[in-house]
Amino acid sequence: MGLLVDKVSRKKLLCGAVIAFSLSTVISATTSSFAVMLLMRFFLGALVSATEPAGFSMLGDLFPRTVRTTANSIVGTGSYLGSGLASFLIMIVGSYGWRAAYAVKGGFGLLIGLSALLVLREPERGML
Repeated sequence: MGLLVDKVSRKKLLCGAVIAFSLSTVISATTSSFAVMLLMRFFLGALVSATEPAGFSMLGDLFPRTVRTTANSIVGTGSYLGSGLASFLIMIVGSYGWRAAYAVKGGFGLLIGLSALLVLREPERGML
C-alpha cells in the first residue's frame, strides 16, 4: 500500500480504504458463510494497511516540520482511543450479539469515511 500511496490521490485512497473496510465489516455481520467471512476479514486487513501510509504522508504535507511530530502523535493516539472505545462494542455484543456489533462498527466507519471524503483536502506533495 505504501507504493500505491506514492502514485495515487492519498485522500481518495484513504477514504476509499475506510469505506471499503467498513463495508467488509458490515458484510461480515450479515453472512452465514465461513468463506465469505474469511474473505471479508482478509479484505479488512489489506485495506487497513493503506490508512497509516496515506495518513502520515498527508500529515507531512499539511503541517510544517516544527509541529509535525505533534500532529503525528495526535493521529497516533487515535488507535489507542479507538481501542478504548471498542470496549463499548462488548456491551453491544452482550446485549444484541456479535453481528450487531459488527454492523454498528461498520456503519460508523462508513459514516467517517464518507464524511472524510467530503471534508478532507488533498495537500500538495512536498510543499512543506
